[in-house]
Amino acid sequence: MIEAMLDLVQDFHLLVRLKVFNTEQMNQAVFAFRRYEDASLRYTGIESHPGLTHYGLYDTVVARE
Repeated sequence: MIEAMLDLVQDFHLLVRLKVFNTEQMNQAVFAFRRYEDASLRYTGIESHPGLTHYGLYDTVVARE
C-alpha cells in the first residue's frame, strides 16, 4: 500500500516537471477549495487553523485576507 502511494507521488511529481498542469488554474482551484472548506468548517463551529495568515496553494503562498 505504501509503495503504491509513493509511486503515485512520484508520478505526480513527474507530471509537474513536465508542466502538464496549468499553474494559474491550479492555484485558483486550490484557493477556492481552501476558502470553501474553511467557511464550511467555521459554519459548523470548527476553526481548522487558528491564527492562519497565509494559504499554501499549488506552487505559491498567498495572504489569507
